[in-house]
Amino acid sequence: MPDHRRSLVRRVRDGFTLVELVVAMAVTGIIITSLSSAVIVVLRTIEPTTRRLDETKDAQNLVTWLPVDVASAPAATLQTDPALPSGCAGASAGVNILWLSWTEAINGTTTTYVADYRAVPDGTGMRLQRFTCSGTSSLDAPSARNVSNPLPALPGGWVPGQAPVAVTVNGIIVTFTLTQVDGRIMSVDTSQKNPAATLPAVPTTTTPASTTTTSTPTSTTSTTPPTTTTIPCVVSSATASPSSAATHSKAPNLLQQDVTVTITKSGQCQSLQLQYDTGGSMGLLYQNFSTTAPYTVTLRGFTTGGTEIWTAGTHTLYVIDNNKTVLKTTTLTVS
Repeated sequence: MPDHRRSLVRRVRDGFTLVELVVAMAVTGIIITSLSSAVIVVLRTIEPTTRRLDETKDAQNLVTWLPVDVASAPAATLQTDPALPSGCAGASAGVNILWLSWTEAINGTTTTYVADYRAVPDGTGMRLQRFTCSGTSSLDAPSARNVSNPLPALPGGWVPGQAPVAVTVNGIIVTFTLTQVDGRIMSVDTSQKNPAATLPAVPTTTTPASTTTTSTPTSTTSTTPPTTTTIPCVVSSATASPSSAATHSKAPNLLQQDVTVTITKSGQCQSLQLQYDTGGSMGLLYQNFSTTAPYTVTLRGFTTGGTEIWTAGTHTLYVIDNNKTVLKTTTLTVS
């Protein structure tokens, strides 16, 4: 065998030299350090990145739905009472943040629409959801969509008007504010555009200065129609008699006796209704007040043929007009 081939075989059998091992270990250390740094950076940034993506989605949802809802609803329908139910069929989850309603007349049929932003419990915190429903004589079951990702819990629970969800109404400007888990505050402003609420007065027509108009007197007599004034509807009081009612021993879910709700009103009131939730499976119920004094609604008891299923507790009774605007409330305690 030639000498140079013996030398090559001997070198392969001898393995790596010390210098080669040192260089290989140094290069390997550099590569491992770089990879470790990259992994650490990824692990440290993945949670903030995910959180910011969630916050971006929250803002996108609010910007998509809130301006449309607020622009559709007249100013009088905006309600921020936490105890207000959505009005859709079935029980209303969570607490009310912003309730809006409007009507649309299409081909002679008037349909009522409701959009209700509600804070719904989610684990130890809450989540903002948008409930929507519609109907002609009664509202159908709601469609619920998540507006926000889970929001932080508050010591003692949620307080109306405070973080993590707050709504302010200043004239026709509605501001929705969300406080995220990391303390970031996100606000969305929008304004009402419903013609029923913001339609400007008809401008008077003026003759341009450069135009001269000559009018010829005639014998025509112009009669100005009388001006009519619309007196707003005011409900000054609402009382339930009795204010506390027990359930019947033979039918524990039915009232033992009739309960009469009486209101005192003034102005031009039309189609006043009593809206209430019995807490049972019947969901939100409506009754029309009598059109002549005394203006009453009767909640029937077991002995007079009542069929409404009531749960024990204090129930809020809402007096509303034909725009579903809450004019007055009272309570009925069922035991």
